[in-house]
Amino acid sequence: NEELRRRLAALEAELSEAKDNMLLYEGIMSPKSVESGLTIRHFGMKPRLVDLEGNKLAHDRFYQYQLVLANVRGSDAGVAGRYNLEIKGLKAASKVNLQLTDLLMKSTEQNQDVNRFSLKYYQRFEGTIELPPEFIPEQVIVTLRPDSGANTVTKSYDWQSFNLSKKPAAAKE
Repeated sequence: NEELRRRLAALEAELSEAKDNMLLYEGIMSPKSVESGLTIRHFGMKPRLVDLEGNKLAHDRFYQYQLVLANVRGSDAGVAGRYNLEIKGLKAASKVNLQLTDLLMKSTEQNQDVNRFSLKYYQRFEGTIELPPEFIPEQVIVTLRPDSGANTVTKSYDWQSFNLSKKPAAAKE
């Protein structure tokens, strides 16, 4: 029974991810609100309650992020650079800024340079972060720094905008 529960949890997480991806790509392919140049097309954050094998994680401070970059230009020129996530919040009543390198648990990009991007049109990143104990997140800032002379792109998101409740509906992940 325990093995079946783990497999079911893993399959539910896979189904949830496939549904999220479908909605994400529908948003990418829609012609509305297409900006020119390098942009953050999508950024999302959701609780991560099970690992890739379907085992329950040790605590509820794990989150999975998803970042989609777009490069919409008149030519076929690509763009490369680095991205960073900064999470601002409170710990022991003090303001704290945490960088992606301090939080990263595992990324879908298996190379040592996980925050590197190189794209012609679109590129997707996904990773798992672990927040420190007693840290209260307030805001996420995503920054893209192209290697070339292109402008730095920065976008901020309020933590509440991700609707990260730990209710049973979120337990499917």
